[in-house]
Amino acid sequence: MAKSFDPAVILAMAECNLNVSKAAKILYMDRTTVLRHIDKIHDSTGRDPRYFYDLVFLLSQMSRQEYDEFKYARKLASNLTDQTLDALERIGRKSHGGG
Repeated sequence: MAKSFDPAVILAMAECNLNVSKAAKILYMDRTTVLRHIDKIHDSTGRDPRYFYDLVFLLSQMSRQEYDEFKYARKLASNLTDQTLDALERIGRKSHGGG
């Protein structure tokens, strides 16, 4: 069966303890977009990642590569956010006469 959904949604739901709003935040998506992805997952697999046992089943079916890609993307996003905040802080210091 070919996957027609983004496995990152499944991993985000696991990382956020089944909380759709938190998953949306770490995925940089709107909550309704995540809900649409969840609906696609449910339609494709018959499993709903908002429910613990379904999420565990979906996670057990994922490949190690999908998991590693998600973690790598999260790390890049985290680093980018830190770098962006550092840059904004430096710009703020310069504009306020700081060094």
